[in-house]
Amino acid sequence: MKIDSKLLIQALKKAGEDRGMTQEELGKQLGFSKDRAKNIFTGRTKLSGDDVLRILSDPQYSLPKLKKYMPYWRLRSNLADVERESRIMDAFNENALMYPERIQSSPMQTNIRKPLSEMARDVMSGKRWWVLRTGWICSAEIQREVVAFKPIAPDFLTAAKAMKRMGWIDYNKDMHTACAYWGKINGGKTEPESNVYCEETLRNYIMNPNNGFDLDSRFRQVITGKSIGAIEIDKTKELLKFINIVSDVAANWSNYSLSIQTDVYGFSPADLYRDKFDYLELAVLGMCAAHYDLVESDIEIDESVERRYLQIMSEDGKRYRYSALIDPILAVNDRAGHLAKPTVDDWRRYNALRRSR
Repeated sequence: MKIDSKLLIQALKKAGEDRGMTQEELGKQLGFSKDRAKNIFTGRTKLSGDDVLRILSDPQYSLPKLKKYMPYWRLRSNLADVERESRIMDAFNENALMYPERIQSSPMQTNIRKPLSEMARDVMSGKRWWVLRTGWICSAEIQREVVAFKPIAPDFLTAAKAMKRMGWIDYNKDMHTACAYWGKINGGKTEPESNVYCEETLRNYIMNPNNGFDLDSRFRQVITGKSIGAIEIDKTKELLKFINIVSDVAANWSNYSLSIQTDVYGFSPADLYRDKFDYLELAVLGMCAAHYDLVESDIEIDESVERRYLQIMSEDGKRYRYSALIDPILAVNDRAGHLAKPTVDDWRRYNALRRSR
């Protein structure tokens, strides 16, 4: 594939220029220090894998087109949850919602005893909570086609201290280990009621002025609404886009050539893909991932779109007209919800198709 760190940097620079931002301002928004931003944008330093992962999962409203780079870096499966819950963002929530991270993978710093800190982290991770750039601990709820982050605590340390005071977690000196008391944490309930109980109880304890937590006015203000905003999920349009690409390439396979028409970032399919087979393969896998996300998120799919998807997948009761192009791709590639088990014949057909490009 032709996509590399240099092309991604070019797209970022153009996006920044379109917004009238300096490279220093853009670098800061992307999480780079002043010196590192300078080195990256002058080409002296390349993006690391972690940089790419963070940029591509960034839901800020100004760079939605960059999500098309996800398939090139083979990150789609790893980002499935983030893709589903981190979409184009309402500008009102830009500062708070930039770079949301799962609790377990976030580099949160605490000054409490480490075992107890890790136990608090495990509890929050088990509840599938998030930490925002502001440090706020939040839950995330999918509501039809939007995701709402609901604030619980202003920072990790406050949440951990509250858990300790409430008797949810403790350090057993005799056993030299941290313990979590799930009966108290869940209030004797089961999911999903236990998750609601845990979230509301912890939030109310922290917000109670008698418990002595120092909370900033912005956090208190937002808590009154119990949600800091919603993020749009545009998977329906993405699914249709991939379906159209697959249908077009397959129907015109023998004479198909990659378009040289550029997008808003100055790139065309001919710039980004090695050949038409590469284009078709990634469109097929993108289509499957988009459909899987919609189903998992319980988002309604238009009947006509679903029918076209089932036709391409040969799941409508008959073999797809261009299945000779589609089936080998499906046979050898893992995708969300499905692990491939290709046979020797599957690989033979796949490689023959790739050579015929």
